[in-house]
Amino acid sequence: MKTLMLLTLFLFGGAISAQTSQPDGRVAARQSGKRERMLRKTGGFILRLPENAGCFKVINAQKAVPTAEFAPFVKDMGRFTSTIVLLEDTDLRVALSNATDVVRRSGAGGCVFLVDEPGLPISLVAQEARWGIVNVAALKDGAPPERLLALRAAREAWRVFALVTGAGDTSMGHCLLKPVFAAEDIDRLNTNSISPEPLMAMRDHMKAMGIKQVSRCTYLEACREGWAPAPTNEYQKAIWEQVKADKERGPTNPITIQPPKK
Repeated sequence: MKTLMLLTLFLFGGAISAQTSQPDGRVAARQSGKRERMLRKTGGFILRLPENAGCFKVINAQKAVPTAEFAPFVKDMGRFTSTIVLLEDTDLRVALSNATDVVRRSGAGGCVFLVDEPGLPISLVAQEARWGIVNVAALKDGAPPERLLALRAAREAWRVFALVTGAGDTSMGHCLLKPVFAAEDIDRLNTNSISPEPLMAMRDHMKAMGIKQVSRCTYLEACREGWAPAPTNEYQKAIWEQVKADKERGPTNPITIQPPKK
């Protein structure tokens, strides 16, 4: 299995006229400047992993929808639950008969499998066995365009992930866990996220599955606490060297901490 590095860049844009391009350019320059100052000061954000953090895996065993279509949704699964959720490809044929064994061999606390099996329903959930299945073949009903099929499959993967990790149907407004009885119902959900009520249940359930929550901190904080990984860019390298120099100065020449601004 090959673990995919999940990095999603969200773009917002549209047609702009020559008259408005200059102001938009100034806004972009200000945003870029703020990001530059933040990186120079903190080194950016990194994940603080608890010991034996555990993880959940979304394992793609189908070819009808490109794996990349699921990447933003899998990233959101981890971000919303504050846990490690990984997306993997496999050539293994995952079926009801071997799903539990695949979960055990994966090293994950639970798995959602993406399959393309005519005859199976849209989804199957075995919460006690820590797995769920999303069947892309059943989502093809109504001959949807390729992009719609990908969106259906990704949303259903989110839904099954939530059900495997302790959530249930909800009456909340914008939530993927509204009742679904057919593939077309997934299209009408008009959202790609989970509402707070089931999300809280998911976080508690994932703890019971051995999947711990991770937290974020700045690279500067990690360096000062002594657990930072090796720097990966010029900003982190400068912070790494500065913190090392500050520590070497010792108590005879302590670090000066500026008082908070009023």
